[in-house]
Amino acid sequence: MGSLEEPIVVDLTTGASTSPLTGETITGNVGEITIGGEGNVLTFNNASLVNNSYAAPGATGCGKSGAADAASTRSSAFPRRKGATR
Repeated sequence: MGSLEEPIVVDLTTGASTSPLTGETITGNVGEITIGGEGNVLTFNNASLVNNSYAAPGATGCGKSGAADAASTRSSAFPRRKGATR
């Protein structure tokens, strides 16, 4: 649903994230970090990045002059309030 002009940015964390809607807290995990390529390459294995407070936007600019916005929004189940997406 994002675009170059209006990208969707989600701030992910390996720490705790609490839903403002339900109060539910989920926690990420940094996983294991491997250094390779003579110190130039970091590989993250088994990491879990979370955000339990992101509000997913509805569609905008779909089709000619946004004519498909409503259909795109309905078919994708967006928008979602903060804490309703996981």
